[in-house]
Amino acid sequence: MSRPRPHVSILLVVFAASMALTWLAVTALHGPATSAMHGSHSGQPAFESSPSTVRTGPGAAPGNHASAAQRDASAHAIRHELAAGDLRVTGRVVGRGEPLQQASVALLDPRGNESTSTSTDRAGGFALSVANTPTVALLVQSAGFAPRITRHTLLSNAAPRQLGDIELRAGGTVAGRITGTDGRPVAGATATLVASRNDPDARAPALLALRGPRATSADGTFRFEHVMAGTYRVTARAPGHQEGRADSYVQVTEGSTHQLDAIALSPGTTLRGRVVDPDGTAIGGATIRVRSAAAGVRLNRTASSSPDGRFALHGLPPGALRVSASAPGYLHTEREAVDATQTPELLLRLERGMTITGVVRAAGRQAPIESFAAALSRVGSLQGGNGDIARQLSRKIDAIRASAATTNDAENAQRDAFARALQERLTRVREQHRTRPAAAHRDLGSPSARPGGEFAFPGIDEGIYLVEIDAPGFLRYRSEPLEVRRGAPCAPLRVELQPAHRCSGTVVWQRDGTPVEGVVVEFMHVVAVSATTRDRQRSPYPWAFPAPGPTGVPVVSVRTDRDGSFRFDQVPAGPCFLAVRHPGVADLDTEPFLPERQQNPLDVRVTARSTVRGRVRTMPTPPEAVHVLALGGHGTLRVEQVAADGSFALAGLQPGSYLLRAFRGDRQAAVPRTLAGLFAPHAAAAEEQPPPADLELRPGEDRSVTLDVDEPPSGVVTGSCTHNGVPGKGCRIVLRPVTGSAPAAALTLRTTVDDAGGFTLREAAAGRYTLHVYSKRGQELDRRTVEVATGTPASVRVTLSTGALRGTVLTPDGSDPASLRGSVFVLPGATAAPADLIAFRRGHRNHRLRLRGGRFADDLLSAGPALLWVEVPGREPATRAIEIPVGAALDLELTVGRQKQE
Repeated sequence: MSRPRPHVSILLVVFAASMALTWLAVTALHGPATSAMHGSHSGQPAFESSPSTVRTGPGAAPGNHASAAQRDASAHAIRHELAAGDLRVTGRVVGRGEPLQQASVALLDPRGNESTSTSTDRAGGFALSVANTPTVALLVQSAGFAPRITRHTLLSNAAPRQLGDIELRAGGTVAGRITGTDGRPVAGATATLVASRNDPDARAPALLALRGPRATSADGTFRFEHVMAGTYRVTARAPGHQEGRADSYVQVTEGSTHQLDAIALSPGTTLRGRVVDPDGTAIGGATIRVRSAAAGVRLNRTASSSPDGRFALHGLPPGALRVSASAPGYLHTEREAVDATQTPELLLRLERGMTITGVVRAAGRQAPIESFAAALSRVGSLQGGNGDIARQLSRKIDAIRASAATTNDAENAQRDAFARALQERLTRVREQHRTRPAAAHRDLGSPSARPGGEFAFPGIDEGIYLVEIDAPGFLRYRSEPLEVRRGAPCAPLRVELQPAHRCSGTVVWQRDGTPVEGVVVEFMHVVAVSATTRDRQRSPYPWAFPAPGPTGVPVVSVRTDRDGSFRFDQVPAGPCFLAVRHPGVADLDTEPFLPERQQNPLDVRVTARSTVRGRVRTMPTPPEAVHVLALGGHGTLRVEQVAADGSFALAGLQPGSYLLRAFRGDRQAAVPRTLAGLFAPHAAAAEEQPPPADLELRPGEDRSVTLDVDEPPSGVVTGSCTHNGVPGKGCRIVLRPVTGSAPAAALTLRTTVDDAGGFTLREAAAGRYTLHVYSKRGQELDRRTVEVATGTPASVRVTLSTGALRGTVLTPDGSDPASLRGSVFVLPGATAAPADLIAFRRGHRNHRLRLRGGRFADDLLSAGPALLWVEVPGREPATRAIEIPVGAALDLELTVGRQKQE
């Protein structure tokens, strides 16, 4: 194998990191990332060969499926349930080492809602019948324990699947108090625990009822116990008050207790109004949305109008509001600077919607097609939307051509050449859109009679839309994005449908030729040919990452019948291939072929997936969670927890080469650390020591292995943090490895200072780090270097002197300072304005405050001398030397710079 080029290695490392992040973000951790077939193409596909039989054994070619966005766009067309039938799963629920009786075990659907449930018996055992799907998600709950969501991979067979022990833990506690601005409890106040978007399991709808809204006690306090590990923030509501929330998120871990600062709710106002049509008739069911017109105020409230058109929104902040109303069949309307205290009843009048019309004909014919299904989809809004690539290119070309010519001939020539290059690109994009078939994203319904081939979609709001047409015997049509604007009638569409072709075949096992039922077969339209053999050999990890092949766009998918047969009735002409997917079948992409030349049914031969099972012989004492990671199979990343006896099983793997590693501890931290150790972040290291594969799995093989737990050299960082002599509760500690002074497995670690002012960072790879201390609002208060050694705790004592800063910014020209928006930078220790603020901030600790309405403030900044830098767009910066007092606030007033000259 040739040595990889540095830039290729860097791309591979980035890909490895993205795989890890994707694994952490998705809710289902199992299954291949892309195709896992072996073999290769060399140059262009041989389309002239006889296409009557498509061989799909070990010599078949894998394909790259266009993009994640394209895959998601046709999700419902290519995501299917497995073959009909139920699978019985069993397991046991334990807590504190004992079986838990009457624990609830519920099956979650893909949206995170409960579908079926059962209870455990005296021995903690349970049994559930689930659909024969590749993975199942279970919600397990028991009194006195935090709920837990577990995910399991299932084989496609009827045998019972033993899930083993599911352990519940006590979880953490979040407590606090809700008051008014006077510090007194608020009647009727409720608290809700909101999970971070980075915790998809914690945000499952089935868990929402466990986190509120929860009524406060008479003294305004609330308490959430047995909270599942994750990141949360508390929001608060009360009648007649604005919504409030805690200052920051809290990281709940096993056994942790978080006592939040009091959440003070401010009095709110009420906005009342009525929605009517152009004739003054009430519109019921209209959606009214209210946002604050003031900068920096978070507000997004909605309400629906009653049958008489009236609505009311309570608990709004005082001041100017931005109000919008929309209803089916009407154009939306917006009102700016609405003051609820000065508006007894806001009247919102909606105009009737616009219409998109068109005529459908067969390509090359004048006679209309008078039977088809049609659908309209809204894909975006006009405000702030960039549109697709064609619209972006078109706007850029118009802007270049509209720009004034300069006196410099060279600049004019360069500008014109750039515009021509963009125009050529736009032409290619439009041609690709014209020739690329539309994927069957959804069922448009049965064809209906359309006299004269005409269709119409009346009563639509402003926005960006797609029109889809489906007629028997023709390819599905999807229009380019259409802009609908009030006052600009839409030109009628002239739709020409292209004739469709048919494609059929049978999927059978390669070993004996028996048919395979329930296999998903996707018809892929080729948009790019495979890379050359030389390009494929550059990677030092060809077994770990997706194998190259033709790039395709999914057009439509079907499932094989009992006899393994499949059939496509509407597919385009031109090069294509089939992608075969099933939980019990190795992913397979066929050789490219031409459907218009296909006369005989296709013969698609598949192989079985593989299994790795075994034992970890060095289980930690005392007991600790151990996981096994499998990486390989051309894009497969799987992680399974090891049972208490050290056994594990990874079923349903793609055949191919794999790395196997066993690690202990939290897998959300351990998986990225393990991958970083395998794939060095420096190109030179990746070239010199590419990780070798541990084993090669043949199709259908069941391999047994024995593993030891990886114990990378690591240490612990412990410390304390105080500011002005009190514990720095809630401050964030971030430990970042110093480039070149820490091993590849070193990752950035984070924690929060506890109530006593202490913090601990575990499993830091030995090396040199930079430790940062941030306030709850993200201001960096301290930065220092820390050496981490194996087996020796590194102790850090952070003593901070802090103060507060509040200020008002005025304008030298007498304009209203309330309109000023920008940033205020505090540069601790600086005595003169830096020549380059961006470069200075990159290399020095600094604070950034938001300037809104001419005011800025922060209660926790580094005390001592500093330079203040005020940055307002369109104005010259202003600076001032200041000194922030220890334990007190500095109030100041300064004038921003003059407006910049154009």
